[in-house]
This record gives sequence, C-alpha cells and structure tokens, in this order.
Amino acid sequence: MSVLCRTGARIKALLEQAVGDGGKGIQAAGLTFAYNPGAPAGSRSESISKTDGTPVDMRDTVKTYRVAAINFVAAGGDGFDVCKTVVFSDTHILLRML
Repeated sequence: MSVLCRTGARIKALLEQAVGDGGKGIQAAGLTFAYNPGAPAGSRSESISKTDGTPVDMRDTVKTYRVAAINFVAAGGDGFDVCKTVVFSDTHILLRML
C-alpha cells in the first residue's frame, strides 16, 4: 500500500478519471463524492467531502490530504495517470483482498 499527499484539486482529478468516459470506477473509503454522469468529461464531480462531512475544496491546490492507495493504482495502473504526477511512499504494509 502507498500513501500519497493530494490536494483537493488532485483528488478531484483522480475521481474525474474514475468516472470519466471509459473510467474504471474506484472504491473509496474516508470520503464521499457526488458526480453527474451526464456532465461533460472532466467536470462531472459536484462535491467531495470527508466522511465526517468536512468539504474538500476541489479547486484548492495548496492544502493536502493523505490518501492511501494500492501500489498498482499509485503507480498509474488502470489508467489513473494523475497518480503519476505525485511522489508516493510505499508503506510496505500488505493489503490482503478476501
């Protein structure tokens, strides 16, 4: 598992890739987001919040959030190119899927 530091704008970009045309979707925990599948690609995300209800400013390019991801996605797998633009640290914690 890897940990990435992402801004609200980069989290939005990641979610946009997940719900975009041909997107693979994404499983998320610790946040909720709403999107409009009928909106043009790149502007489908309507809101992002932490699970405690705190909104994430999708335009913010300064404040960062810690995001955990499997190494495959953190390295840009499944077309998540936006992950290639940040440095991530491998936690060396194994994640087992059952």
